Amino acid sequence: MERLLKKNRPQASDAPEVIDPVAPTLTPTLTPEPTPAPTPRTKARPATLAQAPTEEAKESMSVRVRTSIRARSRAAYRATNVLEADESYSDMIEKAIEAEVRRRELAHNDGKPFAANTASLPAGRPLGA
Repeated sequence: MERLLKKNRPQASDAPEVIDPVAPTLTPTLTPEPTPAPTPRTKARPATLAQAPTEEAKESMSVRVRTSIRARSRAAYRATNVLEADESYSDMIEKAIEAEVRRRELAHNDGKPFAANTASLPAGRPLGA
């Protein structure tokens, strides 16, 4: 157990020299080649969806959805994230929200974005609905 402590481990300078029996010189130590950074999977979003600038800040949001919808969305993400070039599950959800917002803008606002409103949304279910 004592050997596991850092102070008791042999240092690099304490390591024995490895001698090649054929040539009476030290065997050169090979340094590993630096591994190239992985290339990101990218796929352009469909032209019908407006793309947000990549510099735009992201915010966390909490929503409640039915268990069956959550399970289906997670299964769809796992089955298609490579094909659709989703960076993450959040990226897929953002695309889904963006598609629905765009659909509503086209259907109800002549394709223009609705005016931004920073007021809080009402909590809970609407009364009388």
